[in-house]
Amino acid sequence: MAKSTNPAQVRANKVAKDVFGNLNQLHFEAAKWETDFYNPTMDKLYGLLSQALGEVYTLRNEGSKAVKAFTEVLKKKKITCTARTSLELRVVRVVFGISDTTQRANRYATVLKVACERNVSPLAFAEWVVEEGGIDEVRRSISKKPQLDYEQLAADFYEAVPA
Repeated sequence: MAKSTNPAQVRANKVAKDVFGNLNQLHFEAAKWETDFYNPTMDKLYGLLSQALGEVYTLRNEGSKAVKAFTEVLKKKKITCTARTSLELRVVRVVFGISDTTQRANRYATVLKVACERNVSPLAFAEWVVEEGGIDEVRRSISKKPQLDYEQLAADFYEAVPA
């Protein structure tokens, strides 16, 4: 991240550093959660993800300069990300472990993406996940394709074929 005197870039750099600091603090909380609190209720996990969602919104609301500056912070911290790595996955990698490239990280990032797409607020996130049936159900909801009505397809086909 080059030094800039452009006020917008200076602000974007500050926001990126602040968000990274907040996410790094969440990382320490996540590490403690993994060793002390992992249980079926998932309350702590939903709380961490709701805070991470808030940080995703912070970066998105600030704009592309802040997102790019945040990416530069990650690169300096040796956190792997490419141009194709989603912002949500970048955030999850900071919160749940710098080297975490597991399917778990991808599942959490997908849930954050779905939450963003549905404009779920960080305050409502935990309740929303529970209502949706949990993290895996939220994740699966984006890949559910409508079931074909084969009876209707057959009827349409035979109506279209001349007798």
